[in-house]
Amino acid sequence: MAVSLPFNKTILVVRMEDKMHKVREIKTRLKCCGIAVMKDQLVVTTGNDEHSVLILDMNGSEIRTVRRDNYESEKLLNPYYVKINKTETIIYISYNDGNKLVAYNTSWNVMFTYTDQDMNSPRGIDTDKKGEHLPVWLQFVQCPTDISRWQADQGIDNKEGR
Repeated sequence: MAVSLPFNKTILVVRMEDKMHKVREIKTRLKCCGIAVMKDQLVVTTGNDEHSVLILDMNGSEIRTVRRDNYESEKLLNPYYVKINKTETIIYISYNDGNKLVAYNTSWNVMFTYTDQDMNSPRGIDTDKKGEHLPVWLQFVQCPTDISRWQADQGIDNKEGR
């Protein structure tokens, strides 16, 4: 399992047993907001840090950067959450600025864009039980209150101050 620590520019690879154990730590050059695994690669959204999506191998080496400049007509700002469909053929990304959901194919061509004036800073994406259909929006995701204690136990410096 991979966990992002945005302001630390870090991805933690962890394993779950009776409790969570850190397997390794991957440092990145940009913030890591949303994270998903696709075909043995990490798809990482960077929020307002260059408004990009990083494609990393499982060791953290950067394979590709998808920049907003490639999609300037779409005004894609602040990519935050990412979800891959079950067949790993569609990449859904929510953009906080512009209140959009964009679906990409694996060549990073835009398949469709969804906007809704009532949608405000989408904060999460999930697919249906089959992992195939349009995402369901989750407005807020909260971390456990003892996350700081777990980070300290794992030797992680929490630069966010939370």
